[in-house]
Amino acid sequence: MRKGFTLLELVITLSVIAVLLYSAMPSWDQFVERFRLRSTASQLQGVFVAAKREAITRNEDIWLHISVHPLAGEYQWNITLSTHQEETKSTESQSSGAIAVYEGKAVFISSNRSVVKLLGKNGKFSAAGHIEFSQNRSKQPSFKLIYHHITGRVRVCSVNGSYYGYSSC
Repeated sequence: MRKGFTLLELVITLSVIAVLLYSAMPSWDQFVERFRLRSTASQLQGVFVAAKREAITRNEDIWLHISVHPLAGEYQWNITLSTHQEETKSTESQSSGAIAVYEGKAVFISSNRSVVKLLGKNGKFSAAGHIEFSQNRSKQPSFKLIYHHITGRVRVCSVNGSYYGYSSC
């Protein structure tokens, strides 16, 4: 009696494994998309909460500078926390007013404001606004980070119905 596999058994086994892996690919893509969007949502929300905390701690106004840079096939964005209303480049030193720079990519982001002011005395925003983000320009599904100027609240919601655990806006 021989030990081991025959070539036919090996080919059949590899074919079955290939079919199973091929059928699992769409769910893997959905998992990666869900992870990117959820991590972007929590990162953006964390940036805004950290900026509020920083404004209150310093007891001075803080500005958030939001910029989006399209790259080859991807989108890169950054949010700079600054003590000055004018935008500072991320390569400049902290003495120029830049407190922190947060960067991200692979998610399409648009904002209704490029500069957001936080008041130092209470950490509230000077005006309400939102940042909308999605996996691509088709905006399915699309999410919003909404910040309120009266309450100072920051929340994330889904634009096109309830997705990934976020309620509809």
